[in-house]
Parts: sequence; C-alpha cells; structure tokens
Amino acid sequence: MTQLYRHQTNYPELYQNVYWGNFKHRDDHDMSEIYNNRNRFVEDFEITRRLYITDIPMDVSNMISHWWYGRWQAFMDHMEVYQNQSGQCIVVVSPYDHITNQGIEALYGFMEATQFKMIYPIYQINAISMIRIFDA
Repeated sequence: MTQLYRHQTNYPELYQNVYWGNFKHRDDHDMSEIYNNRNRFVEDFEITRRLYITDIPMDVSNMISHWWYGRWQAFMDHMEVYQNQSGQCIVVVSPYDHITNQGIEALYGFMEATQFKMIYPIYQINAISMIRIFDA
C-alpha cells in the first residue's frame, strides 16, 4: 500500500479527503515535524471532523468567500475547515512564506482584519499556518 502523508499521523481518517493528506510520503523528505504538528493540532483544538463545503455554517462560509474573493485571497492558501468537540468551526490557512514578499505589514494586516492567529506549521515547514475559530 502506498504510504500517504495522512498515514504518518495518528488521525489518517481525519486527513483522508484533505489535499495535504494525499501526498505520497517519501523517506528522503523529512516531514516528521509536520506529522507531529498535525497530531498536536487535532489534540490541542479537540478536532472531531473535517467540514466539507456543504457542512460549513452559512455565516462562516460567507466570511470565507469575502476573504477569498477580496483583498486577502493570497493569504487563504491551503484552506482546511474542521469542527471540534464544542461544535466550533476552525478554519486553517497555510500560505507559503513567499506571501511575506508583500511585506510583514500585509501579513499582520490580514491577521488583524480577519482575526486569524498563527500556529505551528501544519502544511509545510515553509508555510505559515494560521487559524480562526468560530463559535458554534
């Protein structure tokens, strides 16, 4: 069986239909920090399931669309949406660090305007992972 990124985590079923989870694991590419961070993410935020577009609450979906089609599109890269044990909706984005070419002020502007907070990298080492938690 081909080993995929998701198989290297403790939660392969959670990452089954996530773009990141379907990359082929390679022994010559050390992803151990990301695999550990993926496990930590599930445990820290008590993630219970991935949300598909039809599962995302309408107010959250509208806000995502506003950011995606507006000024902040460059920062909405590699978006994933999850739900935790409390029913909160957790939006994760992981733009590559090249977006900082727009300037650190732009990154902080995005975070201030959208209330995203940086977390440990969960996509690639050279990507900046950020989350926004929406109450249920």
